[in-house]
Amino acid sequence: MKKSVVAALCLAVLLSALPVSAATLDALPEWENPHMVVHAENLSGTMARLGKSFLLDALLDVRRERAPLLQWLGVFPAESVSLVRGLLLDDEDTFQGAVRLVPSARKALLGLDDAVAAALRSKDASESLSRVFFDLLNVPEPLRETCVIIDPSEPDDGEKTYELDIGFGFSDAKEEVTVHVSLGMDGNEPVLLIGSDGEHVERARAALSGKRTRLKVVRRDTRHGSFVQLNDDADGRLIRDILDGLSVEALTPVFAELSFGLSEGEIVAALRHNVFEALVGSAVLPAPALSPADPGPKSGGAPWFSGLASLALSPENILDLAAFVSDSDREETRLLLKEQGLDPSDLAAVLRSFGVVLGGRSTLRGAPMPGGYAFLSGAAESMRALSPHIRAFVESSLDDLFKFSARPGWDLFCTVNAEKDEEPVAPMVFGVKDGTLLMGSLAPEALDEVATPEPEGSDTKGKRSLLRVALDVERVCDLFIPFLSAASPEALKDLFEALDAEDLPDSGALSGLLRSLGALQEVRSVTLNATGWDDADLTVKTGDVDYRKVWELTRLSRKPAIAAE
Repeated sequence: MKKSVVAALCLAVLLSALPVSAATLDALPEWENPHMVVHAENLSGTMARLGKSFLLDALLDVRRERAPLLQWLGVFPAESVSLVRGLLLDDEDTFQGAVRLVPSARKALLGLDDAVAAALRSKDASESLSRVFFDLLNVPEPLRETCVIIDPSEPDDGEKTYELDIGFGFSDAKEEVTVHVSLGMDGNEPVLLIGSDGEHVERARAALSGKRTRLKVVRRDTRHGSFVQLNDDADGRLIRDILDGLSVEALTPVFAELSFGLSEGEIVAALRHNVFEALVGSAVLPAPALSPADPGPKSGGAPWFSGLASLALSPENILDLAAFVSDSDREETRLLLKEQGLDPSDLAAVLRSFGVVLGGRSTLRGAPMPGGYAFLSGAAESMRALSPHIRAFVESSLDDLFKFSARPGWDLFCTVNAEKDEEPVAPMVFGVKDGTLLMGSLAPEALDEVATPEPEGSDTKGKRSLLRVALDVERVCDLFIPFLSAASPEALKDLFEALDAEDLPDSGALSGLLRSLGALQEVRSVTLNATGWDDADLTVKTGDVDYRKVWELTRLSRKPAIAAE
């Protein structure tokens, strides 16, 4: 089975919505080595919603010949799809699955055998046979032959399993796959059975009749109905396949499960796996150090992006890292750190988390501008003890860039060292406060303002995390639309120069970025949270499109200072 087909099935899971029924999973027979299991629920409802999606329509706008796909999404007849595949068997085409159709399509499925028989009696049996399966799947006329090709083989006498050559794609770049399909009855419910060959379809039919044991799937996360699951075998062939070319020995069989769910205003995804345990063993993994109370913005304003990661380093990790950097053994490194008044335990306490926060208050040539900073964070006492070493480093290495000054509540504070009678294009600050070392472009007078809370992410229930990332699309617009509307061409030129635009996308790319931001107006925020080494949760909040913002961003993308190449 071609990789693109597997990708398409995984995409179907990604786009699937609220749980409806897992009956298609129960329709599959038990496999000795089910290396890959895919299950997607409520496809019809999800695809109908996608057909009305502002974001999808915007993405298809530049390829208008693909727009007929939207017509199909609204009438796609599959309610749920399940597929199991032996990924690492000698024959990689070995797969089988089941499709439960929506109620309005079940009558047509029940009449599949009669419809095929009637098609074979017609004058053009081949065309009539293709039409049977086009109609069963509700493929619109504009897509038939141009984007989707179904070429059934005439079944042998008495056969009720049909071989289909299916091609899908655009122009001449169609992907092709051969599948075998048949009508099956799961109690009183009809299901469409599929497989890489007729034998697999018959195995599924035997499971439905009770002659074979049905597939049992152990879920790692049952909050969402749709999922893709990978399971390695005892020989670890899956991990070797993934890490092709690397000398890796798995300590235990690898598994991974990516599950999805969709509600009225939210899309969620959850990853559960044991990759770290399989590669390095769970005993050597340090615990997460990032707590829900770890640092947020320090300069007021509304952050539109924040990324915080736990370093989770032990004193031994620090010593190993320092030894690697200095190209010395551990004992020599320990003595070298001691001579400088540094202790690995203090360094581990200081280096507990790091990250970036964008959206604090700053200025550009005196005009308000969104700012931001990068930071390292740890125990306040340990960071305070290291402040003299940090100051000595700045004075010896960056003295021409910063000047120190006293600031209440700060252990260390300095600003950009501007020339006499000349203000910097944008303010820069560097300092230590409450166990946080930060550096960035922030307005000094706003540093002690109360910050607007970060966008709400997935519920951590007080757990410590390894990683938290939040992007607030609404705040991006609220911050940058006024700034870009008021900014003069000279100010924007200064900004590009201050950012060293040679290493960044050109201003023409910024114009395209603004148009893309307009397309994202259906998205409110995106958050990613990992509370451990074996999990990650992604949440995308959606809402009604603010068409005024779309118009403003489109107008700004045409602004000469932004759109100029």
